[in-house]
Amino acid sequence: MGVISFFIGFIISAWLIGEKFYARFYHTKIPRDIVDKPLFYIALMLVVIGVVLFLAGFIGELFARYSASKNEYLVSDRLNV
Repeated sequence: MGVISFFIGFIISAWLIGEKFYARFYHTKIPRDIVDKPLFYIALMLVVIGVVLFLAGFIGELFARYSASKNEYLVSDRLNV
């Protein structure tokens, strides 16, 4: 989910920047500033959420990998049953 969210946000940001460069290159009417468009903030939010989800998953995988073999106790071994 994190990579997908980041990728969608990146594509939207690239689209907005490309639209701005296209308008300047072909001397058409320059649209509003990028930061004045609500789509920019949606893209920014998607990128940030994507990074957070990716890092949370990465840290979770690290915890799962390094704590899996640590302190494995069975109740029957501890109680000598």
